[in-house]
Amino acid sequence: MVLSEKLNWSKKNGQNSLIANVPDETHPATDATLAGVNKIARYAKDFMQPIFENWNGKKVAWYGTSIADGYPINTDVARYPNIVVTALGGVIQNRSLSGNCIRRYNYDGSPVFTSTSFLNVNATRNYQKDILNLIGTADEPDLFVFDFGINDWTSDIT
Repeated sequence: MVLSEKLNWSKKNGQNSLIANVPDETHPATDATLAGVNKIARYAKDFMQPIFENWNGKKVAWYGTSIADGYPINTDVARYPNIVVTALGGVIQNRSLSGNCIRRYNYDGSPVFTSTSFLNVNATRNYQKDILNLIGTADEPDLFVFDFGINDWTSDIT
C-alpha cells in the first residue's frame, strides 16, 4: 500500500496537497488538530484488520521512526500505531524513535556497520537485541511491525 497515494498527499501538476495536511511535509503531528495522524490511522487500521481474525489482546511491537513516534508531539494521541492497535483491540508496544532508520546494506550491497544499522541503530536502541529480548517472554509480540519510510534513507552518504 502506498499510503501517500491513498491519502492524496503528494505533489501533482505543481500542486502540493501534502502541505495542507502535513505542514512540514514530513510529520503529520505538526498539525495541531492531528487530522493527518487520524487519516493515517484509519487507512492503517483497515490494512491491518485482516491480519488476525480476533485482535483482542494481541501484542504488537511496532518499530519505526519519527512519524510512528508522533514527532514533534511524541505522545500517544500523536502516535498512529497506538491509535490503530488500540482500536483493533490489541496491545501496542510502540518502540519507534524519532531520527532512526533501519538498514543492513548500503546501496552498493556492502554491509552497514555503523550506528544506523539494524544491529545498532543508535545508543538508545539496538533493534536486534530488543527483538531477541522480547522472544520467549510474557511480552513477546504476536506481530512485529517495521515501519520505515522514504525519508529514512539519508544515512547512506555514498
